[in-house]
Amino acid sequence: MSIKKKSKNTSNTHRKKKPILEEKIKVNFAELSKESKRSWYIPGYYESYTYNCIACGKDSEFAANLQKKWYEEKKRYFWMRPNKCSQCYGEWLELKREIGKFPELLKTPLTTVELTAMLAKLERFRILNNQKFDFSLHNRIKKILQSTMELSEPPLS
Repeated sequence: MSIKKKSKNTSNTHRKKKPILEEKIKVNFAELSKESKRSWYIPGYYESYTYNCIACGKDSEFAANLQKKWYEEKKRYFWMRPNKCSQCYGEWLELKREIGKFPELLKTPLTTVELTAMLAKLERFRILNNQKFDFSLHNRIKKILQSTMELSEPPLS
């Protein structure tokens, strides 16, 4: 059984290339990451679309030019999609940096106000992180806070 290739000279008058719309940006496959190139399917164009932020619930746009930057310049995996708006993502990054410093801060004596503020930041981070959270640091701070409050209470006579 042989497969015959169509001649390049034949043209189908019913099939014409549609003009590229302004909100579409052509994908440069050579610039994608190795992981993205292994994907079973990649569309030929980036198109802007809206998504719902998991933290605040408002609609956000993932613009075609931002997609091009993500996938071709930053070499992110093609099927990776944003789930937070820019405001919530910025807040999440800041909290992540601050929380990274908590273990060192816990080695120093802290007031109940500082410990309570730490717990509030951890709770906000949990919300921004779509409920995915390691409670070990949270429980450790709670334990320190409870022991601090017990020490500050006057003994009952």
